[in-house]
Formats: sequence, structure tokens, C-alpha cells
Amino acid sequence: GLPVLTTPVEGVREILGEDHDQQAKAFNITSWSNHLAALLQSPLAAAEIGLRNQSRVRSDFSIAAMVERYERLFGGLAQAMYRP
Repeated sequence: GLPVLTTPVEGVREILGEDHDQQAKAFNITSWSNHLAALLQSPLAAAEIGLRNQSRVRSDFSIAAMVERYERLFGGLAQAMYRP
């Protein structure tokens, strides 16, 4: 897995969780520079972040996990639509 540096845009929290080490302030070059420098200065921390990212994506966004979520979603919608 790899560390990611992003801004807190739509979907980031769902994918990366609450890991603020990977979220720089939007349109703020100082924030980006500080976060990037921290990742580059600590390869061990960057590797740990990458492993957390990989683990989260594999567990929460695998094909099996996504199919199960869609089944629950559509099953719930179908039940709601066809209740007497």
C-alpha cells in the first residue's frame, strides 16, 4: 500500500478514514508542503500509512464487501417499496 496526500474532498473520508496525516488543507501550499515533508522525512510512518490504506481498501472496498453493501441497500429499498 501507499500513503496518499489529498484534500478533504468528497469520498476521501470514506476511503481513508479519519487519517488527518493524509489530508492537507485545500488551496494551502503550506499545508501541502508540511504534509509532504512529513511523509518524505519519515519513510517508516509513510509505510505504515500505506499499509493502513491497503488494509482498509481490501476490507471495506473489496468486490465481496461492495456486493454485500449493494445487496443490503437494494434489499432494503425493495422491502420499503413493497410493504403493504
